[in-house]
Amino acid sequence: MALDIQRPDPSSPAAIASAQFTMSRRGYSEDEVRDFLRQVSVEVSRLIERERFLQSELKALQSRGPMDMSAVDEATVTELLGAEAARVLSAAREAAQAMRDRAAESAENIVREASREAARVLEEATTEASRRRTDVTTEAEQEIELAKEQGREMVAEVRAYRERVLADLARRTDEARRELERLVQERDRLISAFERARSAASGVVGDLNAFDEAIRDAGIVPPLAPPDAPPPPRPTRDTDAQFFDVRKFEDQNADNTPDRGIVVEPEASTTTEASDSLNEGATSTTADGKTNDNDPVESPTDELVTAEPNSTVSAEPEPTAPTEPAATSESAATSKPAANPDEPMAEVVSLFDRRRKKDVSPTAPAVTPLHPAFERVEATPQAPNTSATPSTDPQGESRDAHDRVDELFQRLRASSSRRVATETTKDLAKSTPSEPTSSVVSTAPVMPKLNQSVFEHRAATITAVLDAMVRIAKRVLADDENAIITHVGGKRTSLSPDAVLHDLEQQSRRYADALREELTSIAVEAARTIQSARRADLRTSALDGVVEGVAHIIVSDLLRQLHERVRAALESHVDDRDAIIGEVRSTFKQARSETLTKVVTDVAHFAYARGVFTACDTAGKVCWVVDANGPACADAEDNALAGAIRHGEAFPTGQLHPLAHDGCRCLVIPADK
Repeated sequence: MALDIQRPDPSSPAAIASAQFTMSRRGYSEDEVRDFLRQVSVEVSRLIERERFLQSELKALQSRGPMDMSAVDEATVTELLGAEAARVLSAAREAAQAMRDRAAESAENIVREASREAARVLEEATTEASRRRTDVTTEAEQEIELAKEQGREMVAEVRAYRERVLADLARRTDEARRELERLVQERDRLISAFERARSAASGVVGDLNAFDEAIRDAGIVPPLAPPDAPPPPRPTRDTDAQFFDVRKFEDQNADNTPDRGIVVEPEASTTTEASDSLNEGATSTTADGKTNDNDPVESPTDELVTAEPNSTVSAEPEPTAPTEPAATSESAATSKPAANPDEPMAEVVSLFDRRRKKDVSPTAPAVTPLHPAFERVEATPQAPNTSATPSTDPQGESRDAHDRVDELFQRLRASSSRRVATETTKDLAKSTPSEPTSSVVSTAPVMPKLNQSVFEHRAATITAVLDAMVRIAKRVLADDENAIITHVGGKRTSLSPDAVLHDLEQQSRRYADALREELTSIAVEAARTIQSARRADLRTSALDGVVEGVAHIIVSDLLRQLHERVRAALESHVDDRDAIIGEVRSTFKQARSETLTKVVTDVAHFAYARGVFTACDTAGKVCWVVDANGPACADAEDNALAGAIRHGEAFPTGQLHPLAHDGCRCLVIPADK
């Protein structure tokens, strides 16, 4: 940059010292400016001199070559830089060395601490990994073992169920085959019996026709009576004929004899006696030529003679009108060849359908049973008509007799074999020995009796869902076991009973909720035995009180014992978690194999009993009935002996309905049923 010629050169000390400035009215003090300029001139001269010295030193150093800094000592530094600079440099070196030492020590401490921390973290990580690996392995083994056990149980259940189903199918097949064989034998027996009855009836009709011809030839006219007229009274006489016996028939069925049919064959003496009686009735006359009133001829269409065991055959004839002596004697003479006692008579068989009158009084007179085609009417004796004369129209009499015989067989055909078989089955089913009567009235309380079909229906209903209920309860129990084992297996978990065990009410509620569908099914089926409503309408009412009662049973019979044993294991093995886990497994295994099925069975029977109780009329009376196949219990018998009480009132043992004790199989039903 060019300088103004009018101004002094600031780089020259002489120019600075002799510098001139323009004067102004308000200027600086000239003396002060001159003094300052002289000082500046001196300083500039010194600096220029130093610059020259340094340049010369630099040239000298450059001429000597590079200096080895490692060989520089204090004297050289002092010589080069001066004493002050050498002292500052020495202090700086000492400070730097101290800082290096402290930094090295701090670094060593940090590295050492980091190494220890890394070693500790690595050890903890290794330990935790080993523990977790062990826990996972143990849990996996437990799960595998539990799965294997459950699988074995399920396979065993499936096999047992399959065997039961196959056995039941085989049993039903055998029963059906036996029943079919029995029905075939019954059919053959009925066919043969009706065939014998038909042949016997045909023979009887033939004999009756021959007898009509004989008495017409003798001049004796059979009385004309309408088909619905009551039969005349008949005298009784002893007979040795064999008749059908229901009890004998039942005994033969029980013995499973190959031949189920009962063949009724009258003895020869009975046939001969009947023939003699008929012949005597046709030819018996008095010595004076009149007909004997004590031996009248019986009309062939009056009735069919039948009898039961230990009863007599009544054959009281109907009195006929007196005839003229000549005519009587002549007719008797002509009828003697027809009354040959050696002539074979038709076989007589029993045509009644085995129906017997129940509860017959010991003093009641023996009544001859009739075929189901007939209606029983009381026999009223007919007064002999002494003013009547024999008819002179034999063709009309024969036609009336044949009409009555045709009507008889029409009524026989009306009673089909189906009705006879049905009545026979009912008679065999209802055949029970009569109970002796007693004149002493007992005042002791009588335990109510119930048809066992009620308990059979309950057994069928519970059996259908019991296996499913047991499986559900086992799954819930396994979940509880796994929860306790997982909690105890943790390293930092609390082993206090309150922390390990669940609340009894909540735990029992889980069991009841898991079994709700099966309990509802049982309760609804139980309610339908009392009320004829739809299942959908009974689901809410039948389940009333069932869940709460089931939860109470599960708490008292299962969970409380489990909690007590787990609590004892926690107290006996304070710090040994493996021992506690072993005790827990043993406890749950015992409960699963010994207690759970009994508890679930009691729960199912409680649901059924509760369903029946809620279905009963709240304004009616109920009674306590005891299952004869259930366990004996004096309390249950006391409740049964209490008789009918109002619905909602407690029985003598304090219960409203079963269960009265563990394993109780009683029921509460309406008193009117």
